[in-house]
Amino acid sequence: MPLGPDDDALVSRRRLLTKMLRGFQGLSALHAVSAVGAVSTLYGAGALAAGGDRPSRPGAPSGVGVAVMLLRHTSVLATVGGRRLLFDPSLSSSFSAQGFFEAPSAARPPTSLGPLDLVCIGGGDPTSFDPRTLRHLDGERASFLVGDEDTARRVRQQGHRRVRVLRPFERTEVLGLTITASPAVGLLAPAVGFHVRSHEGRSLWHTGLVPPLDVDASAALFAEQHPAELVLGAAPALSAFASDPGLLAERDDVIALADLANAQQLIPIGEDAVPTGLFSLVWRRRVPSMLPSSPSSRQRAHVVERPQRGIWYRLEKTGPAR
Repeated sequence: MPLGPDDDALVSRRRLLTKMLRGFQGLSALHAVSAVGAVSTLYGAGALAAGGDRPSRPGAPSGVGVAVMLLRHTSVLATVGGRRLLFDPSLSSSFSAQGFFEAPSAARPPTSLGPLDLVCIGGGDPTSFDPRTLRHLDGERASFLVGDEDTARRVRQQGHRRVRVLRPFERTEVLGLTITASPAVGLLAPAVGFHVRSHEGRSLWHTGLVPPLDVDASAALFAEQHPAELVLGAAPALSAFASDPGLLAERDDVIALADLANAQQLIPIGEDAVPTGLFSLVWRRRVPSMLPSSPSSRQRAHVVERPQRGIWYRLEKTGPAR
């Protein structure tokens, strides 16, 4: 199937990605093809249902399934197995990093998120962690999982004691959930993503920021080993002016990760931050990848285009990821 627009750089990049993925031990040729093939809009076995109301204090959706609410950038409120999780708590104005980033206001203030069971902080970048947000969360009884020791120290300074550092591929059990840290990259500090699986077999993966797969393929290996029903894939609309090698993955890489994880649904996150000030000299807003939108049976995950912030998306499938 043709790629669509005549883009030699994209063709070369995908050929390299195909060759690299096929070299992984245990990675099938079918997976490699699906990871870099044409993009489709086919739905998976489970569909996402979006809640239409916007309550001032959102409660957890009923049951032990998977539901997510996008707040801003990579900050996401979620429920898995009946537990309430918050990923990347950074909801203050300009990510508490005035002069570096601009982004829309958070869809919900931290005081409205309700009681939390688990807070997952991918890294110490201001786009992932804001101490001012932590002060306003209902997280007195929450456990915290973080990606580096410095972030753990800053969380403890806020008075929280149940704090653990997870390195990539490390796993822990928390409140009936199995949490595994995935490889990621930070703009200013080390970072991880988080794969969450309940005892009932429900699962989601918050990828965090990941490098392009043709630069570092560790996230692809993680995806192959950790299936997820729903992937929250970070593909920021940012790129360095120095284009080779790139630092942050583009949308097609995130789609490849969702397919490798055998996901039913992919919700893109992290696309609403814009560099300002000195950062704009290093980073620029990325031109969206020109990918085809014609259907293809090779792609597994359905991409939720232009997801709304501040409403619940519930994955209705009742069975575990394959």
